[in-house]
Amino acid sequence: MARILRDPSAVAANSAAIASMWIASKIGWFSVVTDSTRRGWLLIRARARADIFNLYRLHRQSCPSMTAPSSDEARDYRYRLSISQNDWIKLAGKLAAEVDYSNFKMAVQERVDQAGKNSAYAEIWWIMRRIQMEEPAPDAPPKRKTRKRPRSLE
Repeated sequence: MARILRDPSAVAANSAAIASMWIASKIGWFSVVTDSTRRGWLLIRARARADIFNLYRLHRQSCPSMTAPSSDEARDYRYRLSISQNDWIKLAGKLAAEVDYSNFKMAVQERVDQAGKNSAYAEIWWIMRRIQMEEPAPDAPPKRKTRKRPRSLE
């Protein structure tokens, strides 16, 4: 699940909103935003320690610019690391390639390090379903006209 949005809590020095992305993967939930202190770099943020360390442990070798995770109680996302834009592009592709399940919530539930997140993911699922159900139904595609073939008299 990737969702592009404007994150009002992530405001650059020039007060322009920063584009951000949420990534829900079976190794964790991440928020990705531009790093306002380093041009061409991004911050990958997580609320759970296991998530940021899963990402770091599994991908630091293939993404050499990835910094070690840090934590700061004063930040909205407690855990974060930095990564170059080029390494982020590689990492996003790797995360996409790791999709090996047909049901995301079940895949997360099977991981011990993601215990306790089932209700959070279910809540997100229900909220997004409600949004879907509140949208008007799409117009049905027009029926294709078929030409009637003349019947044979035989």
